[in-house]
Amino acid sequence: MYKPIFTLLALLSSSILFAQPCTPASSAGCILDYISYFSLKGESGTEIQSPSACSVGSYSDYTASFAPVNLTRGYAYSGHLQTSNPDNYVTIWIDEDNDLVFEDQERLVHNLRPGSGKLLYGIYIPSLWSLGQHRMRVRLAYYSSAPAYATLTDPCNLITFSETEDYFVNITNAPGTSFVASGTAGACSNPAVVSIGTATNNNTAQFVQVRDSNNNYVCQIYPNGNTLGAVKTTLYVHNGPVRQDSKGIYLIDRNITIEPEFQAVNTYNLRFFYLNSELNNLIAMPGSGVTSQFDLVMTKNQQVPCATQVNSSVPLGSLIYPTGFGSMNGDRFLDMTNLTSFSTFYLHGGSTALGNPAISLDAHPITLSIQQVAGALDITWHATPDQLAGFELQRSENGTDFNTIYQTSAESGSRTFHYEDHPVLSNQWFYRVRMQLADGRIYFSAIQSWRKDKSLLDAIQVIQNPVSDNLLLQVNKESSVQIFNQFGQHVLTTQLAEGTQTVNIAQLASGNYVLVSGNQRIVFLKAN
Repeated sequence: MYKPIFTLLALLSSSILFAQPCTPASSAGCILDYISYFSLKGESGTEIQSPSACSVGSYSDYTASFAPVNLTRGYAYSGHLQTSNPDNYVTIWIDEDNDLVFEDQERLVHNLRPGSGKLLYGIYIPSLWSLGQHRMRVRLAYYSSAPAYATLTDPCNLITFSETEDYFVNITNAPGTSFVASGTAGACSNPAVVSIGTATNNNTAQFVQVRDSNNNYVCQIYPNGNTLGAVKTTLYVHNGPVRQDSKGIYLIDRNITIEPEFQAVNTYNLRFFYLNSELNNLIAMPGSGVTSQFDLVMTKNQQVPCATQVNSSVPLGSLIYPTGFGSMNGDRFLDMTNLTSFSTFYLHGGSTALGNPAISLDAHPITLSIQQVAGALDITWHATPDQLAGFELQRSENGTDFNTIYQTSAESGSRTFHYEDHPVLSNQWFYRVRMQLADGRIYFSAIQSWRKDKSLLDAIQVIQNPVSDNLLLQVNKESSVQIFNQFGQHVLTTQLAEGTQTVNIAQLASGNYVLVSGNQRIVFLKAN
């Protein structure tokens, strides 16, 4: 007895799909302002490619002309837009509830300006939207000047200079296979421009993907409540030998520049995709300090789209440590959290800022210690590898710009070295050791600091690095200490009193760890 009810509901649902929504009005027709090209690439090879010949009345219903394109919930897709006038702005809706009304919460692209050529745009499908077939509306409106973000183009009412087109899409729960964008070697490319904000209802989405024209991944942005407007991304892929910055750091072959219409108010998260072959190029480069993806960190430089090299004349931002690592169909990505601004992003090895070579965290650790003896500093370092070529002891007043103050070749059989320094320029100095192996590979010690006034010493100092089961620390001020592993996961918290203290880390696996106390960060290696 329930069959007639279900049949009636099915008929009603079907009739909604084929009923007509409002007909948008334009009093000027297609004389000046019209969509000259529209496309959208979906899953499973589905795609709309419409030459968009504007019809009388400036409204075209293409729902019977093109098969519905398949779009998966929680994913973004790319397409091209071209309009007749650079002052045309395009808005896109999908009638998610099939009520023949295009509501504000169904707006996915908001007043996007294609400009004078074909623009690659992105469209994000909310993760909780209804499955099935829905009508998609694309409407162009002319604005003599850029509309304020709060200006919402109406999907139906009269707009004197406008044009509108309707298509069908099919929302699914079946994502296809995703790949990392390869870019163009030796050139820059422009991935899809995405709209992120309150008008497009995706500023709290977990991740909004930025894709290329083949729907391959460039990056993902977790907006965290930020209204960013139209977000433009540029991808540059280096061609040739592995790049170095002006101070010798080796960079991965790609960098991305992200330019939002509006800057972030809250922090946001970023997922940076790259090719496994690019990682292998960096690993194979002697002196890169990279032995796996876990050695990679990120640095921001001046926002320069298509930058082939780091702009050494611009101060660099703080080093950004990954909080997650992952792979996708043979390629890679890193997750960065709590970012505060956008710029040009680079990946490289090391745990100091770009331009300062990497701390050694692999099989060739260097232990560096400093003691005051009368009016001098006795600096001692110990290294473990065979086939050593030599060392440089380097000193800095600011912890960033280092100069070599002593050089020595590696004596046969010797692994421990000393140097007596008499610094006189300031109350604080930083030291590190540069070690070169016979095969040309270069490694750096962790940076150690010394200050005249003990009250100015770092709260925590690692006495020996690498360590085994017991982490030996000099605690100059009662401190709370947290330890994180190489994946950014918290593994230990302890409270330490002043003095020489030992922390048992026997339960931790061998590998790289970061000790955090207040604003202080110390990298150490736990050996087997």
